[in-house]
Amino acid sequence: MTPMALVRCKSCGTTLATGCMPTATCGLLLLPALLLAAILPLLLWSRLRWYALLLPVPVFFATVLAIHVIPYTIEYLCVLPRPCPTCRARRWSFPFHPGLRPLTSTPSPG
Repeated sequence: MTPMALVRCKSCGTTLATGCMPTATCGLLLLPALLLAAILPLLLWSRLRWYALLLPVPVFFATVLAIHVIPYTIEYLCVLPRPCPTCRARRWSFPFHPGLRPLTSTPSPG
């Protein structure tokens, strides 16, 4: 697995590893957002009472926006002016990760 997010040229399909966002962000960067959304009502219950139960959803989406979407957009804007090393086009996809690949089993001899 590559240590960075990947971008793909929309013209020729060349894939480059660019930027600083790890490829495992699909779930790992959501953990702080879930943790904050779960703990916040407990911390604010004494002040807000049942209104504290309304906080997890907007807090979760704001945290995901701050941790996940904004850095990927910055990476996209940084790679946008670079030409593709193969076809010299400047048409890049939004940063992505390849996801989990299935384990390949090797047949046992005998």
